[in-house]
Amino acid sequence: MGIRESAYEKGLYIAEKIVPLIENAREYRGQKKALFDVYDIILRGYNHRGAMEKTKKYIETCEIYKGAVGIEDYIAHTLRTMVFYFNSLDFESALEAGLELDKAVKELKKAYKACYETSTLISQSIIVHGNDAQNFQFTLAGKLWSSIGQAYGFLKKYSSAQRYFIKALKEFDINSDDYNITMSHYLQLLISSGKKEIYEEKSYIYS
Repeated sequence: MGIRESAYEKGLYIAEKIVPLIENAREYRGQKKALFDVYDIILRGYNHRGAMEKTKKYIETCEIYKGAVGIEDYIAHTLRTMVFYFNSLDFESALEAGLELDKAVKELKKAYKACYETSTLISQSIIVHGNDAQNFQFTLAGKLWSSIGQAYGFLKKYSSAQRYFIKALKEFDINSDDYNITMSHYLQLLISSGKKEIYEEKSYIYS
């Protein structure tokens, strides 16, 4: 077992031991968020194992407590949920999960940008180059939009996929892993959709 696998198994073991302690405790402030967090850890462990039914069970359980967590935590959870659906070849459900947050992410970016223009940054997912509020990137939004682009691509809805990949790329630093991963998905989409000229142009720039 590799280091990564060992970490997932250890996290899963600990989380499953913690669950009954939280569930059976006298009701307290933050209990629902604690349950969401520990269930989210468990679904990650089972998803890593490839235990599809158990992963789906904990995705559904997390939905019960989603109102107890912040929007960024829920976006990160949704990204993990989309990975599960991709692995299950359930691209419609992956797309549905992503689009459910699409509007909220757009509004969140606007709010963060307004906060930056008037005061200070309030999220580690924000990148601002220099002091230019116009050059404002929200990496978590980029990750969601990249995943939505992948879902559209798998469903052969190429125009929508292209639109979301382009949006996603604008949210990443050009030297980041997120940018490179999304660009590779975008280039593959261009090949699949027969857009040879755009592919050649983009692949030249990317190389």
